[in-house]
Amino acid sequence: MGDNARVASVLEEVADLLELKEDSFFQVRAYRRAAREISALTGDIRDLYVRGHLDQVPASCNISRTCKMSSRRACCRSCRSRT
Repeated sequence: MGDNARVASVLEEVADLLELKEDSFFQVRAYRRAAREISALTGDIRDLYVRGHLDQVPASCNISRTCKMSSRRACCRSCRSRT
């Protein structure tokens, strides 16, 4: 599984858990949208992370506004561990 698929899978899992917890609809939607956009990227999400350009993934801005910093760090753990 590539980095994009791995990160998208983690984001989908977070969305599922938030949904089970009956958390904010907007948070769940933000995570699912980010997962879709990351899955559709033609480049490697790790490269965007290393260059500091995750903001080029539009849905990542939604996650930044709606989730806690610790959750955002967990989503990119696979990116950081491979650099």
